[in-house]
Amino acid sequence: MPQNIYYIAFQNKLLTAEGTQFQRYFGELMRMCYPGFRDTRARAFRGDSGNDGWIESEGAYYQVYGPEINSQNVEEYAIKKITTDFEKLNKGWDDIVKIRKFFFVFNNRMQSISAELQKIMAKIKKDHNLEETGIVDTRQLLGLFNSRSEDEKILLVGDLTSVPERIEDSFSPLSILLNKLANQDRDILHFLNVTHPDFAEKIRINDLSDEIKGKMEYFSHFASEIDNILKNSRGDAQDIVPTLKNLYKKSKEKFPESTLGAPDARYIWMIEELIPPEAHDSSHYTAYRTAAEIIFARYFESCDLYESPGSNSTS
Repeated sequence: MPQNIYYIAFQNKLLTAEGTQFQRYFGELMRMCYPGFRDTRARAFRGDSGNDGWIESEGAYYQVYGPEINSQNVEEYAIKKITTDFEKLNKGWDDIVKIRKFFFVFNNRMQSISAELQKIMAKIKKDHNLEETGIVDTRQLLGLFNSRSEDEKILLVGDLTSVPERIEDSFSPLSILLNKLANQDRDILHFLNVTHPDFAEKIRINDLSDEIKGKMEYFSHFASEIDNILKNSRGDAQDIVPTLKNLYKKSKEKFPESTLGAPDARYIWMIEELIPPEAHDSSHYTAYRTAAEIIFARYFESCDLYESPGSNSTS
């Protein structure tokens, strides 16, 4: 099993996580990386006093923010949250264990960290004479994950080596293709010898992130699996394209251009929508997600998903 699969699986979990779900993923990773890390559970009517997790021996405190995918004004809220949460932390915890380090854990979904956020953290460090402050973003969490052993990664994302023979959502051509891909044995040597298509121009036009570009390129190596499955089912192949187009249309309605990171948010949402509901709570979820990402990599250029070079508007 290539290690990159585990990385992509955990990346997918973070990109789609919101609120307490993101906080739970963060806590699981931190407990694995730092044995002294402890979660704090907010008490009814009292909250967490600005502390979502801490390492007592280091006087290190963590406040976690996992905005919903379609939230507006995320940056502005994060700026206010840093200030108010540290005030609560200073009042509620400094006399228990001296605050020496303060970290704001932010699911920014691969977006850049603004200078304003960094300035606020620097000011807190200076004003309160702290040893260290910082913003822990999605990329840093992925770096921590990547430093773990394969067995530890499996504990966080599940075993990706097997899936049930079939999880039926419907008998549509797209669902049947998804199920077959999820059960496919992948030839890694074949993966090493396949050249991925050049998505660069279409990625640029649609303002998709480098992370999504990397996903497209990686999963496109397995696109021939789709052609092999559909080679004797021309009708099924033709039926798949309209379904994907309709899914993209719905994603544009759900994530209008005003949404922060709308192109990436649409991609993440469409992938989740393809996965059968029964698989979401299954240990085989990642295998179905992998299948969905292969489908999108295969049809990204050939199907009217996102704006194509030379077109005037998105399809």
